[in-house]
Amino acid sequence: MPTTSASACAAAEALAENVGIRTPHYAGRMVMLSVLLFVNAAFHTLTWPTFFRRVVADPRARDDAGRVTRFFTVHLALFIAAMVIALASVLAGIAALTGQL
Repeated sequence: MPTTSASACAAAEALAENVGIRTPHYAGRMVMLSVLLFVNAAFHTLTWPTFFRRVVADPRARDDAGRVTRFFTVHLALFIAAMVIALASVLAGIAALTGQL
């Protein structure tokens, strides 16, 4: 039974992936993934520090005695989480580019 070239290519790619051979199609996906991860990291790194500086300057960040409020604490937690996500995105992007994923 003859197979079409598209199904033969798909079968060859599936076989190559099963035995651990990375195909050009797979590499293209990893480049796209790494670009997306780097854009995500850049977004977090560029936007969150500016936002957090505004939170620190906001009068709701401290009470009358000068102690930090829940407003400040919640936004600090969000800022830290965003920076951790940015770091994880950079590391995953590097792993995708180097073939470690």
